[in-house]
Amino acid sequence: MSKELEEFVVALIVLHDIGGSIIEEQYKRGPEIATILLRQLGYSKKFIKGICEIIRTHHKRLENASEAFKILYYADQLAKFSVAEFPYYEARKVDWDKVINLMYHEHSKTLAKKLLEDRSLLKSVDLSIK
Repeated sequence: MSKELEEFVVALIVLHDIGGSIIEEQYKRGPEIATILLRQLGYSKKFIKGICEIIRTHHKRLENASEAFKILYYADQLAKFSVAEFPYYEARKVDWDKVINLMYHEHSKTLAKKLLEDRSLLKSVDLSIK
């Protein structure tokens, strides 16, 4: 990964959910808040525009997504499989196969399947202990 892409992705990861806990708030207020912060830090208009474009759509799977978008999309999707977030999504009956199939690359799908397997094993252990 180039230094420029790395810097962009780090800023994107830090700022992508800014604006509120509800997706619509993130899409509406996030770009405005990100613009203010990034201007204060001296980033270029092009950099800021790129960050804001992704903030506005980061929960949607885009067909012609940039590499930075894909990295953020993976991170957001893979976070659903984390120990902290998995119970929330599991309680809402998330279609895990759909989440996995929407990932862009096979290596991400493989990692997601492994994480799902790990969470399922933990869940079965928890149930057997009770």
